[in-house]
Amino acid sequence: MTIWSAEINELEKLYESVKSRLPDLEKELVHLIKTDDENVVLL
Repeated sequence: MTIWSAEINELEKLYESVKSRLPDLEKELVHLIKTDDENVVLL
């Protein structure tokens, strides 16, 4: 999914900054980062 690679990289940075401090947000970010559906990343 190279079209959204820059956005996914930003999500990964955000994930690293909130990891272990905000478990609910961490869980949602993992879903976004690991998805194969380009529309999910867009949202």
